Amino acid sequence: MNTERERQSFSAWAEMVYKPDSFDMSYLLSLVNRGDRVLDLGCSTGNLTLLFPEYGATVTGIDLSEHRLQMARRDAELMGLSSKAHFICGDLTDPNFFKSLGHYQIVCAIRSLTCVVEPKSLANGLLSIWQRLAPDGLVYISDFCYDPFNPAYAERYTSHGGNWRFLVQPP
Repeated sequence: MNTERERQSFSAWAEMVYKPDSFDMSYLLSLVNRGDRVLDLGCSTGNLTLLFPEYGATVTGIDLSEHRLQMARRDAELMGLSSKAHFICGDLTDPNFFKSLGHYQIVCAIRSLTCVVEPKSLANGLLSIWQRLAPDGLVYISDFCYDPFNPAYAERYTSHGGNWRFLVQPP
């Protein structure tokens, strides 16, 4: 993370147990085709990440918390999905981190961009996401306002009713 504010935001958020809501899960899984490569940013313990292989995709989950990734790897092993689900500790705001990852048909960021407070860091993260898309790929972002009293969050989310949920496909 690029700033102390972002590190503090992530630390507070990382203590919560993340479970994707049913809309995010059902919608995203409806987009998956057999053979797709999926990149799940801010995957936490892999609750959503580990569903993609059941639909024929290979998935890479990225998170800042090595502890949470260890839990995701353990679950992948228990479910027999270790060859289809890979987990990497990394920072989605670091453009250099993404360069070695290849391209994906689906890139999703669910409740992870809320940890990125600084506008420049958010821009770097979004640019990195876009650069990881395969030519026919799509980006799915679903987010919410974690801290409405933080001016950076208030500015970002107020015009969207407190939530972000959108799908982007390149032209």
